[in-house]
Parts: sequence; C-alpha cells; structure tokens
Amino acid sequence: MYTFFKDYLYQIARIPVHERWLLNRLFRIRGIFHTLNDRRGGGSFGSVWAATRADGRRVAVKVFNLNQTRNLQGLLALAKSFQDEIRMSYKMRFSTSHVVTVYGFDLDLRRRVGLVSMELGDDSLEERVRTLHMMYYSPNGRGMIDGEFIAPVDRKNIWFQIVNIALELVRHKVVHRDIKPANLVFFGPILKIVDLGIAQKEFAAYNSRRVGGTPFYSGPECIFGQFPVTPKADVWSIGAVLYFLTYGVPPAYWNSTPPPGVSLSRSLPVQEVLYHTLQQNPNARPWQYQLAQHPLTANPE
Repeated sequence: MYTFFKDYLYQIARIPVHERWLLNRLFRIRGIFHTLNDRRGGGSFGSVWAATRADGRRVAVKVFNLNQTRNLQGLLALAKSFQDEIRMSYKMRFSTSHVVTVYGFDLDLRRRVGLVSMELGDDSLEERVRTLHMMYYSPNGRGMIDGEFIAPVDRKNIWFQIVNIALELVRHKVVHRDIKPANLVFFGPILKIVDLGIAQKEFAAYNSRRVGGTPFYSGPECIFGQFPVTPKADVWSIGAVLYFLTYGVPPAYWNSTPPPGVSLSRSLPVQEVLYHTLQQNPNARPWQYQLAQHPLTANPE
C-alpha cells in the first residue's frame, strides 16, 4: 500500500499543477470512452497522455487544453493548431509509415478541451538517444568515445529514417517547422513524426513570416522571421537533430560549431551535412532530395 501511494505521489509530482485534473479522467472520443493514465509530454498546445480505451486498447491522447488561455487570440491559435493537426494527420495517414496514425478526434465543450486519439508509441528519439549514449558511454569518464555521443552505426540508421520523414513531408507539401527529438517517436523500429500542430502548407509558406517553434531546432526564420518560412526550414531542423545525435545537445550557437569543450565529429560526412544544413540563410541549405543522395544517408547499416 505504501509503495502504491508513493508511486502515485511521484506520478502526480511530474504533472504540471494546471493539468493534474486530467489524471485518470474519462473522456469520450468518437463515442469511445478513454481514461487518461499517464502524462507523456506536453507543449504550448496542452499535453499528450497514455490512455486506455473502454475496449482495453492502449492509445495516446493529445489534449488541447482551452482552459490555459482566456484571451481570444490564444484560443484561436489553439483551435487552429487542433484543426491543423487533424487535417494533416488524416491527409498523410494512409500514404506513409512515418507519420503517427490518428484514430479519431472530438471536442469536450463542457470541460473546454480538444482531444485527438492516436497510436501509442514507445520512447521518443530524445529518450532513445540518452539510452544509446549510456550504452556507448566511455569508461574513462570523458562521456563520449572518439567525439561521438552515440555509436556511429546507430546515428546513421536514425538519420536515414529522419531524412525519409523529411521527404514525406515535402511530398505532401507540408512544412513542419518544429522537427525535434521530442516530436520523433519510435513505434517498434519505425521512427514517426507525432506533432503537426504548427505545420503549414508549402504553398502558403512563401509569404509567411509567422514566428513560432523551438529555439535551435526550428529554423532561425521560424524564430526570428528574417526570411519567409519554406521547406528549407525543415532542412535546418533535421540538421539540428543530427547535431543532437552527434553531440547530445542542440546547436546553441545557431551553426555547426561543436559545443564548448567537445571535439569535432570524426565523421567527414556528418561534418559536411551539419555545415550545409545549419546555414542561417535558408537559400544556402540543400534540399531534402539532395540530403537523401548524400553518402551519409545512402546505404544504411
């Protein structure tokens, strides 16, 4: 009994105060009851929960919490994020294995939340890389072997899937704007993108200077607005994810320079891709199809 109570308190402590009311709460999505069991993550939109359906199936539920903002502009932004997530996920659900499958969505107007039911993944790329780093950890205390945060073979195989995700987004004329390790989740061996909330249609990108995203992972044009947001924004993002795979942190200097005190990667193909993708001017970055033809991407281990 004591252990159960201690575990419950630990679970509660990990949930932001304004979201604790959601724990073990029952919601109806497309006529099926879902119980929210465990908070998996969150962002400006709300949170993602592991949930159990009435038929016993385990799923993920994304909760767009309309209670967290009281001004009209904030409500409209959340509503648009909810709408975009559904529209783009449904558009891509049957044509690629690299975008999370959405089962259904609903609005609970009484409790002021939007709900999206989707397949439940395993660990995020961020969590997987931390695990791989511990497996690859240097016994001499340096924390990295030969200047690499994870084994090069693991990095190469993950990178191959990331480039495929970027190609699928381009094929569907979607600019994601916020590709990062927390938004990439493993479903068995397959890596999928799970958050399309601030994505935009490519045809609208060329006159778009709407800012928003995650510093260092979203392209500088997404954060500072000095250039229109185009598909090249996602080239920066996947380059930033490769930087994370290589050095264990995002590119905090907005370029390919290694973190202070960390040696440059020994891999020349990695150095080359990082240099070209992490250019602040989008016009200086390669296109996604060019990265797919690069030696780092070809011939996965």
